[in-house]
Amino acid sequence: MCKADYVSMVLVKSGPTAAGKFDVTYEIEVQETFLVGFSLFVACLINYLCVFHTRDENSVNVTTLATPSSKAACGMLADLQSDADANMFLVAGKFDNDGIVHLNFCTSVVLPWRKVDPEDRLVLESGEFHHFCSTNFENTE
Repeated sequence: MCKADYVSMVLVKSGPTAAGKFDVTYEIEVQETFLVGFSLFVACLINYLCVFHTRDENSVNVTTLATPSSKAACGMLADLQSDADANMFLVAGKFDNDGIVHLNFCTSVVLPWRKVDPEDRLVLESGEFHHFCSTNFENTE
């Protein structure tokens, strides 16, 4: 999770909805954001003109998660339940060039919130997740 661009607890509200040829999206409601792992990203336009943007936790408005439409392609396919708690997930993924968080089981973390270890919840909810990552994993690749 420490290498993710985005770590959050989300409520999956609807989906999956087809998005292009190979992806599906889920509409979500962010319950709590634990990490926006980069403060600078670059958007390159025609003729390689690059514009630098900054992003912080307050400027990120994630309402959709994207994932491959097939489990064989590491897609995270969730069946919505009638119980809202069953639709609450800890997610850690990467932003694409359009600012959409992409998830897949091969490189992302997608875990039902109720299955998150209590000690891990404490680190996340205390606001110390970024410090935990930088302290414990600063020299890892």
